[in-house]
Amino acid sequence: MEAPDPDVMLFKQGLDLRLKEFEEDCKRIQQTEQRLQEKIDSAAADYEQAIHGMATATDARIFKRLREQQRQIELQQQEIDQVRFEKEILQEETKRLREISRKDAMTKRHDDRRDLRGFPQLHGAFDAKTAVQPLPGTRDQVLFGGRR
Repeated sequence: MEAPDPDVMLFKQGLDLRLKEFEEDCKRIQQTEQRLQEKIDSAAADYEQAIHGMATATDARIFKRLREQQRQIELQQQEIDQVRFEKEILQEETKRLREISRKDAMTKRHDDRRDLRGFPQLHGAFDAKTAVQPLPGTRDQVLFGGRR
């Protein structure tokens, strides 16, 4: 066999050299790709930690605010219960005072009538068919002149 043409050999060596350069470039690209992926993963992890930290801080603030609002609701509920209790007591007191004043008025009116009934009426003394009751505090009947 004949020796290959030097131009073909030179062409083949050029292709081999380019193939080697291509493989080296591929390796460098893969290494660069790996470094970029590591940096992306690191940045994503940092971002997630930052977000988680902010979320934790935000959650803590939200929970603190929620506890404050719950405490305020409890205080307001206690105030409402106290006002209701005072209202019920005042209603009972008002009812009791009304009953007392009603009883006093009825007793006074009854006593006023009894005082008026205690004295004999003039027409009862002269015209009535029944005997006039004696005055309170006396034991004798009322006597009128001319009648006995």
